[in-house]
Amino acid sequence: MYVDGIYLKRNWGGEYENVAVFVAIAVNDDSYREVLGAAEGMKEDKASWVNFFQWLRGRGLEGVKLIVGGKCLGMLV
Repeated sequence: MYVDGIYLKRNWGGEYENVAVFVAIAVNDDSYREVLGAAEGMKEDKASWVNFFQWLRGRGLEGVKLIVGGKCLGMLV
């Protein structure tokens, strides 16, 4: 499973703010890439990543043997 977070600007009530978007992609049994989930957070900190992974597990994700991600300190802590 490959995970990454990117920052985008979002317009909310006429004001722009930066938000993090977390994405998880994996290869399914038919060798096709599949987006497992995408969620919004305020920043890429440890709590946000833990919430994202728990959300994926709650959606039925299991059996992950390898996670590849960017060099985000929130995942390393």
